[in-house]
Amino acid sequence: MWLHRKKGKAFDDTTVSKQVTGFLIDRYQELPIIRSESDRLIVDGAGGLVQYSLTIVASTNITGTVIIKKDGIEYNQRAITNSSSITLSGYLDNGEYTVFIKSGASSFDLTTSTQWDIDIIYIPDAQGEYALQSTYTFDNTRTFIISEQIPEMKVIDFLTGLFKMFNLTAYTDNGVIVVKTLDDIMMILIQFGILQNM
Repeated sequence: MWLHRKKGKAFDDTTVSKQVTGFLIDRYQELPIIRSESDRLIVDGAGGLVQYSLTIVASTNITGTVIIKKDGIEYNQRAITNSSSITLSGYLDNGEYTVFIKSGASSFDLTTSTQWDIDIIYIPDAQGEYALQSTYTFDNTRTFIISEQIPEMKVIDFLTGLFKMFNLTAYTDNGVIVVKTLDDIMMILIQFGILQNM
């Protein structure tokens, strides 16, 4: 099976997409609906009332795109052209948010000014503001990330396609799912004389 979701090469010749990591890890802070890991921001119970601002600050001017993904799907993006900083803002709902930078630059560093600024709308400002800083080094080495290469489809659609393509059928035997080709099933039915009785 090909792990490839688009035509052509797996990587563009000139750009590299890398996930920004190195954010502060804070699982037990004053905002119970927000949790951070090094590589993602997790929102649970927000109801669309979390306002965010993501600021990316590089050590040098860069050209590329900053992408925020929610549960692995692109949520917000902005292009950065020959500048050292960019800000994306909006509202967060429940989900896991990750940050990617796509650029053709050979390498650059993100400074400590790179951060998520979070504001819970229904909590007074004194208690509701929260910042998560990150430092990260971007380089142009390519990494094959399977989750970014497999086709964007539901598991049931993938399995249905396999069953149709190879003429498969399935049944359970003592709680175990058994998958066989239709030809094998016909042979079993003939062996037990079931097919003749049909």
